[in-house]
Amino acid sequence: MKLVEAKYTLAQMRNNGIMQFFDISNTNPSWPVLDLNRVSSLFYVFVSDQALSPIFLGKVLSAVVTPSAEPVPKLMLSAIFNPGNLGARLIELTKKYSSLGGGVIKDRLDPQEDWDIIRGHEMCGLHTDPEKLRKRLLRYFETA
Repeated sequence: MKLVEAKYTLAQMRNNGIMQFFDISNTNPSWPVLDLNRVSSLFYVFVSDQALSPIFLGKVLSAVVTPSAEPVPKLMLSAIFNPGNLGARLIELTKKYSSLGGGVIKDRLDPQEDWDIIRGHEMCGLHTDPEKLRKRLLRYFETA
């Protein structure tokens, strides 16, 4: 993925549209031999790879980069949009990594009491804006 001129990173498509992002960047789009199992994950989110194609440069060969085998997290946040009841709940994705039919682990998270849960999990909504994702990653790499 190209974040800006001379700043690139890697991501890996995982189960059911979930993409894994890594704590790694490079000044050019060529990668040395690398094992992603030895690189920390930043986050996992549902993505539309077609919508995000403007920031994706292409696929890296598995002969160069070994894909991650880290288990995909099954706990995510699900937005609550009921009038007068906006917020989020912690859910467990199904065996096929879908939020539809997933079990509720904790309903109505409280921003004060459940701050660690909220900070520790991603929203299960589909990410379709390449600019928001690019800015999020760039902000991480600039401040890490």
